[in-house]
Amino acid sequence: MKEKKTCHSSVLSRYFLFTFLSVGDGHLQRSILKNYLTQYSLLKEHDVVKMNRLRQMSLPATNSQVVIFIVRPKLQLMEQVVQTVLQEKQKGGYHKDFNIIFVPCKSLLCEKKLKEMGIYGTFTNIEEFNMELIPFDYDLLSMEMDSSFRECYLENDYTSLFYAARSLMTLQGLYGIIPNLYGKGDCAKHLIDMMLRMRRELGGREPQLTPQIDNLLVIDRNVDLLTPMLSQLTYEGLIDEIFNISCTNVKLPAEKFMTKEQQQREAMPDAAQEPKNIVLNSSDELFADLRDKNIDAVNALVCKKLKLLSAEFDERHSANTVGELKQFVSKLPHLTAVRQAVAKHLTIVELIKNAINTDGFIDCHQTENGENDFFSIFFLPA
Repeated sequence: MKEKKTCHSSVLSRYFLFTFLSVGDGHLQRSILKNYLTQYSLLKEHDVVKMNRLRQMSLPATNSQVVIFIVRPKLQLMEQVVQTVLQEKQKGGYHKDFNIIFVPCKSLLCEKKLKEMGIYGTFTNIEEFNMELIPFDYDLLSMEMDSSFRECYLENDYTSLFYAARSLMTLQGLYGIIPNLYGKGDCAKHLIDMMLRMRRELGGREPQLTPQIDNLLVIDRNVDLLTPMLSQLTYEGLIDEIFNISCTNVKLPAEKFMTKEQQQREAMPDAAQEPKNIVLNSSDELFADLRDKNIDAVNALVCKKLKLLSAEFDERHSANTVGELKQFVSKLPHLTAVRQAVAKHLTIVELIKNAINTDGFIDCHQTENGENDFFSIFFLPA
């Protein structure tokens, strides 16, 4: 039931977004493509010709007459949008219709900025796309607003908390009102207060659904500022530390995943230099088992999985009847997929080991341990 509602929400978001073509700022673009839209091919089916990051300023030459900017409501991004539009006008050629979509909502300050720079009237449409919680995994939702901490504590801008509160209200519209709300920290209190105010504004018009979520615990990052400064030592954590996981995707050296025969067949040396994009989420059963394990335990677990896999492949030698052979053949696609996953993760483990065995990483880890012991002794209650 939950999965159906989540899928329905994603379908509605796609339907709204597919009424537009898209050119967007880099981080937001990755979030939309890899989670809401999943594949760039879906955009191409809706006549998208090209997709570029806003930071490139200049757009490539195309015959497309419609350009749409997908941006966060940030003033600095408005300057980039204006420069891009002005450059396109200076090029001449085809007349282009410029449109802008603010995610997750319009901003009066941004619209005022466009007016001050004399470009507001150039846009055919100025819309908003209410992209709230992005599903990364079956148990992980994100708003991809990585500047919210700075905005709340350095700029006293609580807009991101309003977006979070509104997103949680949408979640309650799907799964019922959450009966128990708990918070730790100042911003957590602000967030819960916003949610309660929004609930009061509904005046009893909220959906009458049986609550499927019993408790909501909101934790302010300011409660613990030390932990993010320490190196992660789990399998997934080290992949993120070393190679940077972005929207559940990580780029790794492609040549490390090629067999010797494949490397020899590569006619173009540059082809092997293109990074290999790997998706890391719970759809990979082996990764789901390994992601939270300490790196020292991962290698043994992968080797154990490889031995079990080899034993399953050896079952074909003991098959004496047609039925037993048929049963083995039916398992073959799954066994092949598991073998490929094992080989992939063995390669990733090797890459991690090479990185953490360097003097730089070892010195950094020892320093972190010393600082952590210092804070534990002098700042934590006995």
